[in-house]
Amino acid sequence: MARAEHNRTPEPLVALAVVVRGDKVLLIKRANPEGDLVWAFPGGKVEPHENSKAATKREVFEEANIECKPLRRLGRRIHPHTKHKIDYFFCQHRRGEGEPVEKHKIAEVKWVTLDEMKDTLKLDVFSPVLDYLTDTFKNAQPVAASAQQPLPLY
Repeated sequence: MARAEHNRTPEPLVALAVVVRGDKVLLIKRANPEGDLVWAFPGGKVEPHENSKAATKREVFEEANIECKPLRRLGRRIHPHTKHKIDYFFCQHRRGEGEPVEKHKIAEVKWVTLDEMKDTLKLDVFSPVLDYLTDTFKNAQPVAASAQQPLPLY
């Protein structure tokens, strides 16, 4: 029996990005929800050649066309609904407004306040993530409206 467990393929590690810009956090809407998980933090599986931090940065760009800098791992857990092992990273927004890149995977990208995030995600947010965002947003400055929307091209 020990031999069978030893030969099991390990569960893939998933890296999720908690990208903050001013007083908002980035969420993506899945085109193909996984159960009740419709809205989520951007992220995906860690590839064999990379670490969680690198995967976080790559996935945010691939899903939302946003450049970010992962600054701190907020924690790891086995997700109660998907059963995936997940690393959560706090990320600094660097560049990009956000738009679905792979439209067959991502239906929508949006920046939300902490209260909007709680309402949108519907499911329990991992407590270290919620605690960190609550502390971060206490002193956050709202992003100017001109910085939230791209200017029209004439």
